[in-house]
Amino acid sequence: MDSDFLHDIFTFTIENTHDESTHSIHIYMKLFSIFFFLFLIIQPAFSQDPNMESLMDIAYSNKFSPDERVKALHEVAIILNNTNPDSAFQVLNAATALLENMNDEELKAKNHLLKATVLQHTGNYPQALEEAHFALKIATAAADSADIADCYNNIGQIYEHQGDYNKALIYHSDALRINYKINEPSRIAKSMSLLGNIYASLFQYDKAIDIYEESMLYIDTVNNRLQLGIALGNIGFVYYEKGIEYENRGQVDSAFNVLYPLSINITQKAIDIFEGLQSRRYSIIGYLNKGLAYNRLRNYSVSEKLCMQALDLATQMKLPPLIRDACECMYLSKKGSGAYPEALKFYENFVHLRDSLVNKDRERLMVEKELGFNYEKEQLADSLEHEQEQAAKEYHIQNQRIGLFAVAGILILLGVLVLVVFRGKKRSDELLLNILPYETAMELKKKGSAEAKQFEHVTVLFTDFKGFTTFAEKLSPKELVAEIDQCFKGIDHIMEKHNIEKIKTIGDAYMAVGGLPVSNTSNAIDVLKAAFDILTFMNKLRAEKEATGKPFFEIRIGIHSGPVIAGIVGVRKFAYDIWGDTVNVASRMESNSEAGKINISGDTYALVKNLCVCTYRGKIEAKGKGEIDMYFVESLKDLPPGGKFNFLQFL
Repeated sequence: MDSDFLHDIFTFTIENTHDESTHSIHIYMKLFSIFFFLFLIIQPAFSQDPNMESLMDIAYSNKFSPDERVKALHEVAIILNNTNPDSAFQVLNAATALLENMNDEELKAKNHLLKATVLQHTGNYPQALEEAHFALKIATAAADSADIADCYNNIGQIYEHQGDYNKALIYHSDALRINYKINEPSRIAKSMSLLGNIYASLFQYDKAIDIYEESMLYIDTVNNRLQLGIALGNIGFVYYEKGIEYENRGQVDSAFNVLYPLSINITQKAIDIFEGLQSRRYSIIGYLNKGLAYNRLRNYSVSEKLCMQALDLATQMKLPPLIRDACECMYLSKKGSGAYPEALKFYENFVHLRDSLVNKDRERLMVEKELGFNYEKEQLADSLEHEQEQAAKEYHIQNQRIGLFAVAGILILLGVLVLVVFRGKKRSDELLLNILPYETAMELKKKGSAEAKQFEHVTVLFTDFKGFTTFAEKLSPKELVAEIDQCFKGIDHIMEKHNIEKIKTIGDAYMAVGGLPVSNTSNAIDVLKAAFDILTFMNKLRAEKEATGKPFFEIRIGIHSGPVIAGIVGVRKFAYDIWGDTVNVASRMESNSEAGKINISGDTYALVKNLCVCTYRGKIEAKGKGEIDMYFVESLKDLPPGGKFNFLQFL
């Protein structure tokens, strides 16, 4: 095959460059060098996958059309991505060279998207985000729903890996909505699985498991073994995380006798599937998850064996994120067994890799800013000036005809013009203020941009509905949307009453924050008062529904106080959002609350303890924050007129 390969590719290059321009000659010589390199690096993979050789035959042969060759290269890249991501990326570079002389936008979008996937697996998030946005731009221009959904999922995964779960949730939810319309079971299953990952990261374990199990119903209809393995692996990991939560609550028996063994058994089923498919990357994840579960069970020898297996394989494949996770797993195993010098070595490797990926995260933010924020600001500035520009154009036209009208006619036209401009400006302002806080909107109107700001003392509120999935099954889509709309409109009025900024809704969840965009010291009690008003409002709705025999929502509320960063985000739509550990902890408080209850963190309790009656609930583990105290707020004490306090006095 070696001589045939060189002869065919060389013949192809000469034949196709005989009468071409210098640009075409450059492309074909570039193809020759890329394909020759690919032949050297991919040849060992032929024995691993019998389809590889036939795919490469198509890819380098001029007997096939360019689109057939690109599609073959894409299949090769998909195969290699699970064994050798570096080679997969070189394959996609070859596809890029072929695509330079093609006008197939769909294949170009897929090529960018596959590059984004490979880069994401190797931890190169800035470039991955850039490639995914290129793909999204092409797919949006072509109005290709399937490609748009794939881009949303890919971008959502990048945000997930960087810990920005709120953004990830938005992108995955958008992708799921599109895939429901397309009505392809495998696409729905993939989107649901990715959405489940986000809920698991937000500590909403039961909701995550429900979503994973529902995704498996769609997987069964297409018999996709890889997706089945991923769903099982996800469920196994959620049971592991849930076990840790039970340990922290003092339910040690349930964690050790039920949840961790269940995690191990389900994860092993996933590993069996991955190994059968020779999917090395997913196998690594399975080894790590199983190793972590054995570590919690204090079976350090088995844990170390699994973690080392993952580390060796991740190192071979050059996957920094998984090498980092494997080093952390080895550190925990060595530390547990008392091998402290070795534990320290793995810990140092873990910290080094973690910090290098954090630096890449900073690069990601720069790329994101370059791709999105500046574009948004320009677009918003343009939209604010659009009415005035249009008015100026209309005035110029009218001015050319001014000699045809009497003074009275001119005055009438000018009056109409002013009215049009005024109404247009009013509509623009109303729309802007409905999207953004007043202070931010004014800054944008004045400067054409708005800077992200740090707020040191705010209070974040999360709500969601208990048993939402079960409730949704009892109603038609139209009825469900009407019920949610009724609830959220009522909560909107409550937020406005207490001067609290609504941030967004995510499915059945509602997020708001007190203490921004104008800082104040009363935000903790403002949010608490709003929370009690929400409970009153929901209880009233419940009574109305019960009286007519209709189902009703039960709400859970979680609150946490601390610092956040706030600013404008989004490429397709303007959105005011907040980031930081405070947001994640507030979500954690909500997921650990109960129906009809307000669950607050120890930080919020420190601010309001003299103003309300609370019941201590114990501690929970929060990623990156250690153990956090929780309290149920039972009632508010009598407050002075206005209910305003300087809460810094209680710190």
